[in-house]
Amino acid sequence: MNKLSKWDRIADQGARQLIGDGDVSHLPGAGKRLSLDDEHVPRELRAAYKIMADNEVVPDWIAAGKALNQQERKLRERLNARARRFRQDIKVAQSRGEAHRQARIEAGWRRFTAELREEIERFNREALVYNLKLPPSLPKREHLRADKLLERALKDAGG
Repeated sequence: MNKLSKWDRIADQGARQLIGDGDVSHLPGAGKRLSLDDEHVPRELRAAYKIMADNEVVPDWIAAGKALNQQERKLRERLNARARRFRQDIKVAQSRGEAHRQARIEAGWRRFTAELREEIERFNREALVYNLKLPPSLPKREHLRADKLLERALKDAGG
């Protein structure tokens, strides 16, 4: 796996933020076929790319990358919603002095985070397989870090 320099990581992160969920329908040329017979495609791959394009076939690694993007987006959305609900419920329980309810809420959060960690491990295994399928010249997908995601979600939720 290629190690990225600090500046490469910053540029990659910026590009990922610009790309967002992968929706590029607003960009010029969206929906139009790519010209795959230009100088950017190696001569030995042009025929294969043309056959694939003519038959609307997407390389496996592109489909896997889109699936990972969607899976990550859903995971983050679920985490952020659950963190907001956790913070709100804890605040209410504390304001009412309901220690028993607060303990149940915290236990539920611990169960959720344990399940989330397992899901992130599965995601990271899929990302590893994806990275192995990628052409060597493309940047590899970084693994998700459960602690960082949880910390960020709780901070964004007001804690």
